[in-house]
Parts: sequence; C-alpha cells; structure tokens
Amino acid sequence: MFSLRYQSDALAAFPQCHTRSIRIKPSSTSPWPTIESEWDRLFAGIRCRDSASAPEAICLYKLVDGMTHMTLDLGFGGGDGQAIVRNPSGGDLRYWDHALGPDGRITVSAGLGNAQGAFTPIMFRLNADGSGDPTFGTNGVLSVPATGISTNPRTLTIDYNYNYQLTGETYTANSVRPFAYFYTKAQVTSGAYEGKYVEYDFAGHSNSGFFAHHRHPDGTITAAGATYGSYPDTSTMRPFAAQIVGPAAALPAVQYYHDAYKTYVSVANPDEARKLDRGEFPGWSRTGSFFHVLPLGTAGAFGVERFYSEGFDISSHFFPATAAEAAAVRLNQDWRLEGMVFGAWQPNAEGKCPPSLRGVSRVFRAVSNLPNHWYGQDRSAVDEQVAQGGVLEGFGAKGIVYCAE
Repeated sequence: MFSLRYQSDALAAFPQCHTRSIRIKPSSTSPWPTIESEWDRLFAGIRCRDSASAPEAICLYKLVDGMTHMTLDLGFGGGDGQAIVRNPSGGDLRYWDHALGPDGRITVSAGLGNAQGAFTPIMFRLNADGSGDPTFGTNGVLSVPATGISTNPRTLTIDYNYNYQLTGETYTANSVRPFAYFYTKAQVTSGAYEGKYVEYDFAGHSNSGFFAHHRHPDGTITAAGATYGSYPDTSTMRPFAAQIVGPAAALPAVQYYHDAYKTYVSVANPDEARKLDRGEFPGWSRTGSFFHVLPLGTAGAFGVERFYSEGFDISSHFFPATAAEAAAVRLNQDWRLEGMVFGAWQPNAEGKCPPSLRGVSRVFRAVSNLPNHWYGQDRSAVDEQVAQGGVLEGFGAKGIVYCAE
C-alpha cells in the first residue's frame, strides 16, 4: 500500500489535497520503492477534482522504475504522466479499480453519476499510452448490466486470455446485494459466461456486498465482503468470503519425469495427462511442478510446438520459444515433431513479461544420461537446476521463454 497525493493547479489556493490509498497492482512487487516487475512499471488510479466543488474525475498515473525511486512517465496521458478521464455529461465519474491486460492496455471500472446521485457501472479501456481505446465495448465504453438503482463496481481483474471479472455491490430499492460480472468478449474457453451478470443472496442477511476478490487461474474467484442488517446501520456488519466459479482461461502445463529416459515433459492436454496418470505410457510420474498456458488458437498468443529426440546420446522433449527456433528444429533430423500443444505469451528481447505474468525459464544440461531440457517458473527450482550444471537458454538473465500466470 502507498498513498498518492494529487492536487490540480486549480486548487493551488486551497489548503487541501485529494488523497486516496491505492493498491500496487500485480505489475509490481514489494519492497517499496524497489520495483521488480517484469516490465518495471505500475499504474495508479485515484478520484480527483479540478476544484473543491467540481465533479469527480478519474486520474491515472504511470510510474516507471527510476533506479532509486519511481518517477512519472511523462509520455503517458497528456504528456505529464497522467491521463484524466471525465464524465462527458458533466457529472461525476467515480474511479473504483483498474486492471492491466497482457498487451499493456488499462481497463478501468467506474461509476457514471447522474443528477439523482446514483451511479451506473461501466468499464472503459485505455491504450498503453493513456489514449482512449474506441474498440472496447461501444465507442470505448462497456455498460455493466446491473439491476440496482446504483452500483459500485469495486474490483476488476483480467486473466491473461483477456476475460474480465468484476465484483461489487448494487443497491436496490430495499437491499444491497453483491454481484459478479464476467465479460469474455475476447478469446474464450467457455461461451457460457459471455456477458454473464449474477447477483447473490445470503440467507439471513438483509444486505451484503463484495469489497474485493482474487481470481485464480482455473477461473475460481475468492470474493471477500461483508453482510449486515439494515442499511446504513453497519453495527451488524460481519466479514465473509465466497467462492465463485468463473470461466477458466489458463490450462496447467503439468511437468512429468521419466526416470529411465532421464527426461521431462510438460503436458497441457487433459486427456494426455490422464493417460500418463493412469500409466498408459509407463514410467512417467508428476514432479509437482507446473505453469499455466493458453488454449491453442488464443488470439495474439504464440503456438508452442513439442519436439522429441533420442539423439545426442540423450532423450529430450523440447518446446521452442520463437517461430525462428521452431523452424530451425524442424530442419534437424534428430528431432521429431509431436504437434502444437499449447499457446503462450512471449517475453520481450530482454526476457521481461507483460504485467501480472511471470516468466517461465528453460534450462539445458548437455550431459549424457541426465535430463537436459527443463521448464519451470519457480525461482528456487530454476536456481537448483542451474546449480546442478544447467544453463539458462531463454531471453534475459533469467532465461525466460514464456510468460504465464
């Protein structure tokens, strides 16, 4: 947590500032002020005003790693490191949350105020430079189909297949109810959740709301909130948590090891994994290691092929990191193509991944009768492989080949 202090030029004569405590999004990690994110950047969103009586607007800031401290990226937004978004009708536009997609675009959940003081929930998206993205929703805005008189779209997440999950609470004429909304306009794995809006009712509690949620790669959402009696009396407020099943975007690529062949393989196809677990291909066992990948055909993702070889006095499964690497392996008669097996986001040339994703390393050991190609995400396991004589083969100092949740 840290506090961002904002004061516009119009407030120079006022002894006050608009301050909001915000969360450091998954694009960065503690400890502060050191930023160890893959892309070394973070975005902060707050509620802001141009004057003490002006309507609420949304201010987004982009901060980048300045080595010793975070600095504003002056190329973001209006050239001063901030993008300001206002209600085009002149009323309030209330910031609630934002989430970064794997391509760097920023989606914001907000409340669009009206003359009666109620808020309609919306989402809008900005490009990586802070400009508006008109391709999102209708002319850049997506209306959330909440049924209440006023709604707070509190927490927004994006999985790395670009499905959205939004939770909060909506106010009806006589109660407050928590909701979840799934927007899967991009590549989806289950059409059942396209534009799905769900309200929840907890027996014995007149009012309740979701205040935050965490999305797991398998699509499950853990939502946290509170239940209470009559509104606005919060003396009966009690915390609660709920599990919500949403659409899965990521598939686990489960690692197996064959002791006789001294080789590893990562399997994302559920049917193939079941066959390995049942022993239909004898000798394989799970190592307990896995990373998440994307379904084949995911828009913008790299289609990863799997090769097998018993040449070079060793046996190995190999997953190319780039199209050029795959083309070169296809020309080598010692490798046999087993097919395209999953999709993955790719790192940049420095081995850095998009926001919220962590790198998958590839380790090579050119030693006879030892497993030689190993893929993993856990840093301690990567370091252990290197300590045993492995060499990092991918991009950057960490040998990154894919980006995954």
